[in-house]
Parts: sequence; structure tokens; C-alpha cells
Amino acid sequence: MGVECAVIAPALIPRKPGERIKTDRRDADKLARMHRVGELTLVTAPTLEQEAARDLLRARDDIRKDRNAARSRLSKFLLRRGRRYLPYRWGPKHWAWLRKQDFSDVDRIVFEHYCTQVRHIDDRMAEIDQAIVELSETSPFKPAGHTTRTTTVR
Repeated sequence: MGVECAVIAPALIPRKPGERIKTDRRDADKLARMHRVGELTLVTAPTLEQEAARDLLRARDDIRKDRNAARSRLSKFLLRRGRRYLPYRWGPKHWAWLRKQDFSDVDRIVFEHYCTQVRHIDDRMAEIDQAIVELSETSPFKPAGHTTRTTTVR
């Protein structure tokens, strides 16, 4: 029909303080004027590729939360047993200290479960990080003039 149609984000419509237009006709006139001069921000639906990338980033955030929770469970378990590691945790020295810990039979089972869980989540995080790096170097997500470099995220 030759009618231009655009989706505008209501939150991005510029408004003057105290301005309240309650009638549809006045509101429509104002929106038409603002659209004509380019003051409105158009919104587009994400492509399937963009939505997949967003889901990948959401998955990473979920894994990060899982890792923090797993690390916290392990730390709290150790604190309940009177064991505390003071320098920066979760680096190579901390893992070496964890490997030296000795527990009774039942505590050993719990300790190994918590350590295995943290290691498993760390591995999942590394896989997701690698997928994000690879995705960031594909056409729609690669910034103009970006040179490819190899990055290991761990």
C-alpha cells in the first residue's frame, strides 16, 4: 500500500519533563513529526544468528553463576572443616593446596565431589569461551578492520 511502517521503542521516545499527551491524535502527530526529522530510534527484531549468539552469552552467564556457586560450596565445606587458604583462590597454587588436603572417608567423598564439580564447570566455561571467541571472529560479529588473533580463554 506504500505506507512506511517502523517499530519504535517506547522507552527511547524523547520526552520533555512534565510533558503528558493523553490523546491518541496529538500523540500520533507528535510521533509523525519526530519520525520525519529522525528523532526516533527504530527497533529491529534480532536475526536467528544474533539470537543464537545471545543464547550463547546467556549460557556463559549461567555457567559463571554455577561456577561461583560450586566454588562457594567447596570453600564453605573447607571452612566447616577449619581449612582456609588465604592468598588468591582458584589459581594453580590454590589447586595444588587443595590436592594436598586429606580427609576421613566420608569427608573425602564430599570433598572430591565438590572438586570434581568445580573442575567440570571450569571445563564447560572454557568450551563456551572458545565458542564465543570463534563466533566473534565470524562475519556479522567481527568489527570492521579487525585482525584475527589466536586467543586462549581459560
